[in-house]
Amino acid sequence: MTNFNDRIFVNNLIDVPIASVTALTPERAVLVMRAILRSECHYAKLSPTVLTISNRLTIADGGIDAEINVPPEHTIPPDCMFQPGLTGFQIKSGTTFKPWTRSAIRTELLNGEGKLCSEVERLVQRGGRYALICTGHDLTPEQRNDSRQEIAILLAEQGFEGQEDLVEVFGASQLAEFAERYPGTASLLTVDPIQDAWVLDEWRQDAHMANVFEESPEQSQLIARIRAGLQGEIKHIRILGEPGLGKTRIVLESVIDENIAPYVLYIPHGSQFGQTRLFRQLLKSGHDKPLVLVIDELPESELSDIWRHLKPRCGSLKIVSLDHGRDETRDEEIERLNAPRLTDETIRKILASRVGESLELDRWAAICEGSPRVAQAVADNLHANPDDLLKPPTTVPIWTRFLHGYSRRDESSARQIDCVCQHVALFSRFGYEAPVGDEAAYIFELIRKVDPTIGWALFQEIIQSLRARRVLKGNRTLFFVPKALHIYLWKQFWERYGRGFDFAQTFAAMPESLHAWFMSMFKYAGDAATAHVIDDILRPDRIFSQRTTLTSDKGSRFLSILAEANPAAVLRLLESTVGQWSDQELLDFSEHRQNLVWTLEKIAVWPALTVRALRVLARFAVNENADFSNNATGTLVGLFRIGPEWAATESSPEARLPAMLELLHASGDAERRLGLQAMGAALDSHGMGFRIVGPEYQGLKGRAKLWIPSTYGEWWHAKHVYFQTLVDETRDWPPSLRPEVCQALLEAVEQQITTPPCTELAFQVLSVLTEDSAMPPEKLNHFFWHWQEYGNNGEHPEIAKRSRNIERRFTRRNLASRFQRYVIDVDWMEWDGDFRERRGKPRNRAKMLVDALARRIARHPKKLSQLQNLLSPAKNAPALWHFGEQLALNDTERTLLPTLTRLTLETKHQVCMHGYLSAVQRSDSNLYLSTLRSLLTTENTAWLGATIALRSDYDDGLFVLCLDALEKRWVVPTLFEVLRFGKAIESVPPDRTGRLLHQLHGYGSQDALALLIELLDSIPFNDSYPVSSEFVLGVVSRSIPGEESRDVMRGYHWKSVCSKLVKWDESRTLPLLDTLLTEMGRTYRLTYDSDVAPLANELVRADPIGAWTIVRTHIEQALPK
Repeated sequence: MTNFNDRIFVNNLIDVPIASVTALTPERAVLVMRAILRSECHYAKLSPTVLTISNRLTIADGGIDAEINVPPEHTIPPDCMFQPGLTGFQIKSGTTFKPWTRSAIRTELLNGEGKLCSEVERLVQRGGRYALICTGHDLTPEQRNDSRQEIAILLAEQGFEGQEDLVEVFGASQLAEFAERYPGTASLLTVDPIQDAWVLDEWRQDAHMANVFEESPEQSQLIARIRAGLQGEIKHIRILGEPGLGKTRIVLESVIDENIAPYVLYIPHGSQFGQTRLFRQLLKSGHDKPLVLVIDELPESELSDIWRHLKPRCGSLKIVSLDHGRDETRDEEIERLNAPRLTDETIRKILASRVGESLELDRWAAICEGSPRVAQAVADNLHANPDDLLKPPTTVPIWTRFLHGYSRRDESSARQIDCVCQHVALFSRFGYEAPVGDEAAYIFELIRKVDPTIGWALFQEIIQSLRARRVLKGNRTLFFVPKALHIYLWKQFWERYGRGFDFAQTFAAMPESLHAWFMSMFKYAGDAATAHVIDDILRPDRIFSQRTTLTSDKGSRFLSILAEANPAAVLRLLESTVGQWSDQELLDFSEHRQNLVWTLEKIAVWPALTVRALRVLARFAVNENADFSNNATGTLVGLFRIGPEWAATESSPEARLPAMLELLHASGDAERRLGLQAMGAALDSHGMGFRIVGPEYQGLKGRAKLWIPSTYGEWWHAKHVYFQTLVDETRDWPPSLRPEVCQALLEAVEQQITTPPCTELAFQVLSVLTEDSAMPPEKLNHFFWHWQEYGNNGEHPEIAKRSRNIERRFTRRNLASRFQRYVIDVDWMEWDGDFRERRGKPRNRAKMLVDALARRIARHPKKLSQLQNLLSPAKNAPALWHFGEQLALNDTERTLLPTLTRLTLETKHQVCMHGYLSAVQRSDSNLYLSTLRSLLTTENTAWLGATIALRSDYDDGLFVLCLDALEKRWVVPTLFEVLRFGKAIESVPPDRTGRLLHQLHGYGSQDALALLIELLDSIPFNDSYPVSSEFVLGVVSRSIPGEESRDVMRGYHWKSVCSKLVKWDESRTLPLLDTLLTEMGRTYRLTYDSDVAPLANELVRADPIGAWTIVRTHIEQALPK
């Protein structure tokens, strides 16, 4: 075994006091030895698996605490603590154990039976080396030699002679020297291991390294690459990326791996590393033991000099450098890796780890722009200082680091950089390179007025430096990253230079291209530093004194931005301007109107301003001229919704009520109607409906605390207050508005009948409505059926019973009310038994009631006249046809036929009579035919005969009469549209179809042509139909989709007919192409029409040579003469 007394140790970086070794406790001694042995294994390029050591001191170990088994063929450095083969270590701490005495050795190596301890014996039998570690004594040479001799003698006595060279004893001095090789291990034995750098434990305890590390997938990949490089052959890894990306933390997470950690030294100020004692020591003595230098903030200017000196010494020494400046050098032995920008999801996790989950996290993640350092600062402020989210933490000047890094700059230089940054930050972005460089020149002029020492050259140098540091990004147009830094610098400008700032003069002199970027930053205003500026902007005699500015896109958008900073001041301006305009002026204001609507929506969020904002918004809504959902009307109505965050305001329903009362008390009908619409939204119980998220997020304010009822009782009470208000305030409205009031009251009943405080009021209102002549019966009938079908879920049996009682009284008032309910107002889902069965709905008595009504009227024919105004419903009435059929079945004498015919001709509604005649056709076909012939041969009645005949089973004689009526123009072509559906056209003989097609072609109207195209698409093109390809070509040529006939399905059918035509007769390909190209020349839109253009391409592909002749002709005709 190598004589350790003869070894020469290098000048180590850290001095370990001997006293710190001798003072080790048993537990601490094992910890230190574990670190030394692991480090030595790494130094010898061995896997950690060759080492076996346990911390369990109370478990019998057989005389061996640690064991290293090195493959015999492996080359071990001569100064290593062990050699190839097996080495066993026994660790003894304290001063009571004296290894140079025979008694101590016998006690340690022999068991109670006087034999070698089991593991010691096994070690010797296997030819291993025995090493005794004595931490409690700084052994003299004599003591070490005596200790080795005593061990060898004892082993010989036990039958193992010749072990002198396989025994070693280490004292405190030897352990200190081994520990000094490895910074991480040395740190376990000394308080201040090295002043020029931090060991890993010191680095990990830094405030910004102790935060929770939310690792993204991209960071995980980078960490793995760094670890692989440090454990491989790479000498220098350089981590690059803009400030705040967490480069330092990524490297820390990489080196805490237990196979790397003992060798790490962290240098926080890389720009100063070249002047440190540590650097000089490395140059002087080198370092042949594993060492990882992490050099933070090492700029390119310092990198070249340090790397030039350390590069030849790299091997066991490895370097990880970090920087966010430019990186223009190249070296094949430096692996450059870019730190990733974190995803918003990872940033969100960082924020949530500090403040918990919140709806606002996505918003704050956006201003962090992938920077974990900024995210941590924002999270800390959200937790402890929500009024100033960008306040830098005490532990690190985060914003200064972005601009100046770690380098020490003189105060003048730093002030100049700050001045430039704060002026540039006035704009969300600015042009720097041609052709927008005049924007940078303007900003420079602003800076020069503040600091004449900053010339154009210095301004450019600072900008380029910020670009190199990746704080400013972009190509021609530059902007700050991250957004939080930009906002901080913007606020700093107003704190330092805002007093006396002349907004009007500055804005007037500013390039117009900068206006929008300048105004957009004011959303982050609102503090004392900017209050006077906003007040100045909003003065009545300043930029908004001109109506053109107020209504312009730029001006109205600026007001919307300022509303986030100072909503009260903006509202005062709007009240004194648009709030005083006449109705006609507001109605004429359309362009950019929505910007002011959004402005008022933002202002209405805040309780002190809600009613006033609603008042101005109501003026816009009363004079509405927009038709989209979030126009002034939609926005106003949405602000009255009552429910948890259903309205974008912090105001309670009671606080909003005065604005509602103003609408209901107004003298104008438009305001009152608007009040009804708003009340409908307030009493709607189906949910918040459609609301665009956004007004609750303004500037850097916390998310607005939109109103949420604290209990169901509070929620229900608010509904009751509004319901009662609706009843009381509309009671004396003029009769002209009564139908609308009735409708609003009925909707309120439907929404609130099951709300406990509102139930009685709802029934009172419902009873009144059933007696109110202004209440349309069909509305009440729909309410009764719909509520019983869908609103009655079985949870309110008493309400359902009372509702049914009122419905019966209302329905059974007279014959007309019964007919209205059972025939006209019956819904298809109520009527169709098969549908109800499929949906699992119970069968009802709908058809039985209709049958009963038909029997009653058949017995008293005169009563049919009482129903005249009900026989022509404006809506689809599925029971009406059935009612007519039942009339005929009960009217065997056909007494009702003349009356029904007269009523049908008067009402122009044929459904009931069609049902009647369908039953007549089955029982008396002659009467059926004679009735229809009579109708078809008279001009005034032909429409009725054709309608019924074409919708019934095909009869050739009647169809001919229909064609005759069409030819005489007694009926319109659209009556023949029924032939399009199903296979109705197939029931018509080809010759009759041919006549119809030619008559439609000759009719000349667009409706006739559209029907003709659809019918042509429904029949096959062959000799069975009396139409020629020439006829079809003429039809499609006249029907090319134009501006007056643009319709998706019409275009589809037209293209289909054209395709069928050229397949039927290829000779029509080129004439059709010629026609299309001619029309394309007249109407440019056809060149990209979704039907015409693809068809033209198909025609060209069908005959390329012939097509070229046609195309060339059109090109030549288009050339200048």
